[in-house]
Amino acid sequence: MIEDGPQAVVWAAAVAGAAAEDDWSLLDAEETARAGRFHFAADRDRYVRRRAFLRRLLGTECGLDPRHIGFMRSPQGKLALAPGLDAALHFNQSARAGLTVVAVSRHGPLGVDIEPYRRLDDLEALAATVLTEREQGELAAIDAAERPAAFLRAWTAKEALLKATGDGLMVDPKAIELAIGRDPPHLRRCHVDAAAAWSLLNLDGLPDYAGAVAAQDPGLQIALRRVDARSLGS
Repeated sequence: MIEDGPQAVVWAAAVAGAAAEDDWSLLDAEETARAGRFHFAADRDRYVRRRAFLRRLLGTECGLDPRHIGFMRSPQGKLALAPGLDAALHFNQSARAGLTVVAVSRHGPLGVDIEPYRRLDDLEALAATVLTEREQGELAAIDAAERPAAFLRAWTAKEALLKATGDGLMVDPKAIELAIGRDPPHLRRCHVDAAAAWSLLNLDGLPDYAGAVAAQDPGLQIALRRVDARSLGS
């Protein structure tokens, strides 16, 4: 559960492996139909386990059976609780390589993003698509061995902010400019008004992943909790 105070709680769970019957049983008709459209069983199982985990977590926060959690989407596609549920509860989910994280808060909109640390043979081309010229210059000044991690931290920070504002990929990532290599990420400029009201924090505690949380809360604090994906609400 979310504790008192200006913070987001980020729940992390492994979702690799086969989905169980009790995972499938939590999905609604639309989610079940979507799961059935995956070509590969591993992709289908990850989707089912991610969605079941999200339902268990939100059910715990709302005091409801996970099957009674309803969703709606903004015009830009951001997922939110359906009308009639806990209007003060904000959440966002990210998943990569068998891990999912869900950030929850009662202090306003937020976004979360993770990416596994990895070698990036096309780093220069990737940087040119998402970083401003100033950011590219700062990235180039970092030791070559550290550049992929620095890029992934910047990329997840931008993604988290775009998810928090609800814009997603409809906005050019270059509309956001960060000071590359800073911890916490320093936001120089942003595509939304009152950029100073947004906080960005690196999501530490996941050794194999770069991650970030963005929230409309100048006093943002993060609590990271790793749990078994099926343990919540049990």
